[in-house]
Amino acid sequence: MNIKTAIKNPFTLRMLGVAALTEKLGVTGAAEFLRQNQSNPAQGRDYTKDRHKWLDQLTFEEICSDIEEIEKKRAQK
Repeated sequence: MNIKTAIKNPFTLRMLGVAALTEKLGVTGAAEFLRQNQSNPAQGRDYTKDRHKWLDQLTFEEICSDIEEIEKKRAQK
């Protein structure tokens, strides 16, 4: 994927980001990074509300399609 390509689907962006983190940092490093950067109600953010802002815009079919696309790319490596 060209990094200049705009990824408009938040789910796809998140999945590709997690894959990139895991590739570069390993599973433990990626998990630690994500833990440090999660929405935190103590910081004035609510992950559940944030998630609904982007997830509610997706259909089930779009989510399935994105998962299939990611799996195809992984299989090509």
